[in-house]
Amino acid sequence: MIILINIPPMLRDYVGGQRSVEVLANSPRTAISGLCKTYDKLSEILLNKEGKLLAFVNLFNNSSKLSTDECSQDLDMPLKEGDRLTIMLAVAGG
Repeated sequence: MIILINIPPMLRDYVGGQRSVEVLANSPRTAISGLCKTYDKLSEILLNKEGKLLAFVNLFNNSSKLSTDECSQDLDMPLKEGDRLTIMLAVAGG
């Protein structure tokens, strides 16, 4: 099914300036994987060498924050038509 992924402003240059991208996916994990396959430079920013989301990457399904901890099953939960994923990057500094 088609899932819409909202892209944060700091990553839009990697997806041709788009605010959101459609991917074919049935889970958050397959959605992120599909996004990174289509826009391969994103994988360098979002994923570690094992292909897992980096700790500062937050993912939301509609308005619910998903746990990206590998022990959690949130990344493998089934998505339904009309679901919208949002990527948010944690920012730190001082």
